[in-house]
Amino acid sequence: MVFMPHSTLPCRTLATDAILCILAHQHLRHHRLFLDELKVMDMLQTFQQYFFMAAGDWAENLTEAVFAHTAQHSTLHEHSVQSMVDSSLKGTSVELDSNAVNLRATLNVPSHMAGASSRASTMQNQASPTRGASPASRASLTGDSSSSSSEACQGMAAVASRAGGSVTQQPPSNGPASVVIDNTQLKALDAVQLSFDVQWPLSLVVTQEAVQQYSAVFSWLLCLKRVSLLMRNMWLDLASCARWSNQAPAQGCEAGGVGVADAVQNRLRILQLFRHEAAHLVAALQAYMQGQVLGACWHHLQTVVLNDVTDLAELQHAHMQYLAETQHHCLMSPTTREVRAIIEPVLQCIVDCTNSCRSSCNTVNDMQDLLQDEARWDSVHKSIQEFRLRTSVLYKVLKYANGRGHYQELFVQLDFNRYYAD
Repeated sequence: MVFMPHSTLPCRTLATDAILCILAHQHLRHHRLFLDELKVMDMLQTFQQYFFMAAGDWAENLTEAVFAHTAQHSTLHEHSVQSMVDSSLKGTSVELDSNAVNLRATLNVPSHMAGASSRASTMQNQASPTRGASPASRASLTGDSSSSSSEACQGMAAVASRAGGSVTQQPPSNGPASVVIDNTQLKALDAVQLSFDVQWPLSLVVTQEAVQQYSAVFSWLLCLKRVSLLMRNMWLDLASCARWSNQAPAQGCEAGGVGVADAVQNRLRILQLFRHEAAHLVAALQAYMQGQVLGACWHHLQTVVLNDVTDLAELQHAHMQYLAETQHHCLMSPTTREVRAIIEPVLQCIVDCTNSCRSSCNTVNDMQDLLQDEARWDSVHKSIQEFRLRTSVLYKVLKYANGRGHYQELFVQLDFNRYYAD
């Protein structure tokens, strides 16, 4: 501000204008501090690598490791999961990532498995609803942007003066040391969650609540990864059985007629078609969700930060809006849970069918017995029929909701050849 030597403005007005200029400069300085020096956008990209599985090779290694462990052991220990997270980094695109040391694996009892523990946690949170939250994070969640920036600056100065400017926001570690995994359930791996040690002052933007929201998205994507892995294993089983089925006509004649061989061939074909349809559904869901999260949502955040964000409070708000948008496209928001409530039973049918096949068919001979045994085949066939019934409902819902933007691209990926639309 330039002061004229013969200005007739009152001193109070001049003082007020000077204070406002200083405050505006402080807001802008802290905003540029997070973007230019602290590289907050780089930190958010790190969260994408792990929580949104942008590092696909690492996510694949981790899913396979957890899947193999739970297939042999019903109990999963937290130190075992942490070891899997660390070993999955080897030989991947994030092996040399310096931020990987802050990645933590935790075990939490899911809501559908929790009993007294979840009720006790709820009572504790009600007793202290803002426990562990910084003034800036509380202000950003309530929308008080004027107070959030000033309190954030005060908090930064206070914490830096107490700890010499080096503070780490440690996530709570009150989860169980081990959990029992039920592989018959779709959400068997919901207990496996990720956390991240966010260094101060970046923890003013990536709050502990934000980390929990990242972890919720990770759990859902891990669930889809597990179902996809079940489909891959089923493909291997069917490929082995197909080689045996080429000799089925001769064996059928020896066993008492060509009709037996024809029935085996027909059942094998039903399993192959089911696996193809189920694998397409899971792949389309994965492609849609990760495409939206890593593409459209991230691009929108970059645009907002570049053009609209002018202070720390707006940066916090933009980040929380970004997380809300990602959960929306992952069918985790209140307006999209209606479709997820249809998708989850469909995925459970896939898990039921694959578990029935895997539990009965550890070898090719067992697969032969499954295809020839009426009682065992009826159990598998019922799961396939329920899958097709539920998928038809899903496609009809998406078709008639096609005009709603958040379902349009999902339906296009599921019905790329217009098979269901016609």
